[in-house]
Amino acid sequence: MVETIEQKKPSFTKIPSSLIYEMYEGKPIYYKDYLDVLNNIKTFDQIVSCSILQSLLIELIKNTITQQLDNSYIGLSNGLGILFEKYSWRAADIAFYKKKQIVQLDEREQRQFAKFAPELVIEIDIKADSDSLDSILDDIHKKTQQLLDFGVYQVVWIFTKSKKITLAQKQQPWMTYDWDADLILMEDVQLNVAKFLIVTECCESKKAIEST
Repeated sequence: MVETIEQKKPSFTKIPSSLIYEMYEGKPIYYKDYLDVLNNIKTFDQIVSCSILQSLLIELIKNTITQQLDNSYIGLSNGLGILFEKYSWRAADIAFYKKKQIVQLDEREQRQFAKFAPELVIEIDIKADSDSLDSILDDIHKKTQQLLDFGVYQVVWIFTKSKKITLAQKQQPWMTYDWDADLILMEDVQLNVAKFLIVTECCESKKAIEST
């Protein structure tokens, strides 16, 4: 008989703050698989790092949107922290700001979380651990609504496993699309994630050929 070993869930006092992904109204939301770090199964770098597909999508999407916008906008990435109030913040895979909002910041402010809303936020997959949430779907809705209430014009969720996209805009119905949908974002920016997947598939096919 194979004996299964259940992971122990540590008490809150034993969890280092470095494992906190986001904070919702004073309640910590931990990185996905944070228990694996505490149980020495994975390293911290393993749970916070992106996959090749996620990283590629972030880079391609950011670039294609930047090319369609004028120079008054700037795209930020790398899990930018957006602070709503003390003990309440969220992270963004991609956030587009008016450039003037960024260039006017002094050096101290540049080293902090953003305290003002971007125009557009794009999230690729869920990075929060379900153990620290009542419901993953509920947290997606809460995070989206928080961002919209804070002043974000549009929030886009891209889910790589289900190949679905959710587009949320304040005072508009939230819509869910397939990968191949032609999305119209702020400033009439066009986005079709399926085109990026074609690039990804080509890269994977080339890699497979080279490895043979």
